[in-house]
Amino acid sequence: MAWEGLDGIGGRRMAPGIWRWVAYHPEWKQDVACVVIDSGAGFVLVDPLLPVGPKGTAALRGLEARAEPPAIVLTVFYHERSAGDIIDRIPGTTLWVEARGVDRVESEVTHAFGAGD
Repeated sequence: MAWEGLDGIGGRRMAPGIWRWVAYHPEWKQDVACVVIDSGAGFVLVDPLLPVGPKGTAALRGLEARAEPPAIVLTVFYHERSAGDIIDRIPGTTLWVEARGVDRVESEVTHAFGAGD
């Protein structure tokens, strides 16, 4: 399992080192998919959304317990979702955002990227 607590939010292994979970997005009023990639060289959360309540809290605690802070990649700026909460709780977490969306996220962006990077 990619991290302690992923099981509790319905994490499912898709391939070696890749897990997916689905969380309810209260603003969009629908479930959205999120991905974690654990290559052994790094731990990346893609568009993370942790559920509200005890399961989400347990998943966040599990992320905090990992030896290395995660990197967060937003595929589009409005997928910031739980990124700020994770960054606030886990020092050293990096945030990667497509360059055109950097000014549109609330959290501090550590890395901007563009097509082909």
